Amino acid sequence: MDNNSQPPTQYHLSILLLNLVIAVVVGVCAVLIFLTISGYGSLQLDLPNNVSVLINNHVITSNSFKMRPGNYQIIVTSPLINPYEENLNIGLFRTTVFKPNLQQRSANAIASSVIGAIGTGGGAPQPGPVQWFNNNTWFVGVVSPGPLYLAMYYDNTQQQWAVGYYDVAGYPSDLSKIPVNVATYIENLEAQYAGG
Repeated sequence: MDNNSQPPTQYHLSILLLNLVIAVVVGVCAVLIFLTISGYGSLQLDLPNNVSVLINNHVITSNSFKMRPGNYQIIVTSPLINPYEENLNIGLFRTTVFKPNLQQRSANAIASSVIGAIGTGGGAPQPGPVQWFNNNTWFVGVVSPGPLYLAMYYDNTQQQWAVGYYDVAGYPSDLSKIPVNVATYIENLEAQYAGG
């Protein structure tokens, strides 16, 4: 009798099933190894200069990099903008471009953080109609009562806001030491308010 024509025994079926299970496990392991080695998504940051970026409380200095898939908390801060926070999802083998709608920081918030409380009321100066200059690194506003003219600028070397002109004791008040376009605007305001 021919051995090949015999019906499969339980032993043969067990071997066949074991080989099938081993093949599936090897396949799953191969997929897991592939995902471990190349299972990333990528993130591209489309942000202005002079911003600080934190992702899950880690400082980020690059504008493009690979990340594991998942959810991440991203925080963008700068003296020029209001702080921005968002939860970001990075997908497997996908590129995520992060370009948030950042809002310019309020002139009132800047003035109050630099100058602080003034006068007997103890309130922070609140510059009236504000005009921004030089890529939003300078602004001029009128502070009441007065009128007093306040010009502030973002100092890149110190990375903070500073007073460029404020005709109050203890602050710079020389128009020749600030940019010409800012000084001209202040002179025009002075003429406008003096004229009534």
